[in-house]
Amino acid sequence: METPRGHDRKGLVCLYEFLGQIFFMYAVLVSGGSGSDAWGITGPLALFAVASIFGGVSGGHFNPAVTLGVYIREKKYAENFVFLLMIITSQIMGALTGMMLAYLVLRIEKDGQHTVLPANIPLLLPSTITKEQIDAGDVTLGQNMTSFYMEVICTFVFVAYILHVTGRKTTFGPSSIWILPTICLVLWALCSVDYFTGASFNPALAIGITTF
Repeated sequence: METPRGHDRKGLVCLYEFLGQIFFMYAVLVSGGSGSDAWGITGPLALFAVASIFGGVSGGHFNPAVTLGVYIREKKYAENFVFLLMIITSQIMGALTGMMLAYLVLRIEKDGQHTVLPANIPLLLPSTITKEQIDAGDVTLGQNMTSFYMEVICTFVFVAYILHVTGRKTTFGPSSIWILPTICLVLWALCSVDYFTGASFNPALAIGITTF
């Protein structure tokens, strides 16, 4: 939406968001998910890679929350509405495709059937919840809401920072080379802050993780 000639090549923008989201989702799941020890570094590095490759054309969102934030900032609500839906759909489809590729890699053959070990299945739940509680269905609304609150708060901070450093009046100016590294650094910091709930700060990733 905000990139030069973005409206002239909507298909290419959506394709790039789709491809980038595939790799992003794949990297998250293969590294153990958003609550794993590796997520704190894998997530920012994966974002840096896909944004560096595809960002010049698509804007490098790879996150429906970021796309929605850009849509609101641009204030071209009627003009960008269909484009918004196209980009978000591409991101979700990319996440689901990346999820399927991760399944093909992580699955093992056990008792004649292909399965994924429970240790490789990430959960968007507080890490204080035990497997026994999950199996027994003893997960309270309050425990689920803890993840929800942290997801909303950290996603808001992440999107607000992105909009600030990429804004026409608030960008780094000549030092724009530092924009992407600092965005990835903020993601790393938020991953460290919210490690215990396994939050992803990305609705597309959350859908992929939940489906997985």
